[in-house]
Amino acid sequence: MFLSHLAQYGIHPIPGFSFVGAGKYGVYLFFTLSAFLLATPFFGHGRTPGPGFLLQYALRRVLRIYPLYTVVLISYWLISRAGNQTLVIPIKTEEILTHLILQQGKDLLWAIPVEFTFYIVLPFMVLAVMAADQLKKGAGFLLIAGIFLMVPVWWPAGDFPPNAISLWRYLQLFIMGIMLAQLLASDRITVFAKSYSTILGLLGWLAFIVMMCTLPHVWGLITSEAVGTGHFHQDYWLYAVIWGLVLIANHADGLGMKHLLSWQPLILIGKGSFSIYLLHIAIVRTTLNFFPEVNSWIHFVIILFATSVLALISYRAIEKPMYQLAHSRINFPGSKVRSSDIT
Repeated sequence: MFLSHLAQYGIHPIPGFSFVGAGKYGVYLFFTLSAFLLATPFFGHGRTPGPGFLLQYALRRVLRIYPLYTVVLISYWLISRAGNQTLVIPIKTEEILTHLILQQGKDLLWAIPVEFTFYIVLPFMVLAVMAADQLKKGAGFLLIAGIFLMVPVWWPAGDFPPNAISLWRYLQLFIMGIMLAQLLASDRITVFAKSYSTILGLLGWLAFIVMMCTLPHVWGLITSEAVGTGHFHQDYWLYAVIWGLVLIANHADGLGMKHLLSWQPLILIGKGSFSIYLLHIAIVRTTLNFFPEVNSWIHFVIILFATSVLALISYRAIEKPMYQLAHSRINFPGSKVRSSDIT
């Protein structure tokens, strides 16, 4: 998303190559990965979670999103009130509440209501899958796979405007993460993945190559036609499969996929990704406003440096303390699962 937004403002770190339209693919990966990581603890214990587990899950989801999100919304509101709306995502007084109750998502903030709504829906979906499995082995996977196939029928992508804040539009991406979590919770599947790691690694890399080919700039070169920014943005099933294969390849450590995704710079970016996501657009707009005449590469360096510094401050001041609070040894009554087992 960072590179995509830079490209929208004419900043191209790779000369002659545009990442316009690529930001959605990163968000789709985040949706699938988020579902996988959050659903894994539910399946990993082989039993229905108790109320304490669910309360800990809810607390951690709230502390993960709302403290930083609230600070950013208020900051953007204050800057907007000072007459500098062009420097940030302009937020009106009444819009603070509509954003916090997930009824609005201006500009790039559209993904927050989608993600947090999924946090609410996830336990119900996982519990339904687990209940089906208790009735008949394998029924849970068939249930969730059936929902995956029916989502485009129930909620056609064309019925939603761009950047709609509806979870249902993007549900296939989240369901893929749940399916992976259920599959990989099985020891038999894990053994299978390790046994065929090379094949799974090959599929993962091929999927990644396919994703790169769907970048509007690349697809335009392949087809020799003008390609719109959102050409593939509604092909949710495609990106669910792509990122699903990449995550399986990572799990199986096939052909170095796990080694790549464990690269330290990527881990650091992952830790600060929420801060980067919320802050970078304001930094881009502010940089272009105060330094309109400088070279595009200087813009890139300034934006990269400022985003890194502010994301680090944000992570240390807000995200890390909230993470530590959320993962402290808080045990709710009825919990049969260690608090450290919930992402």
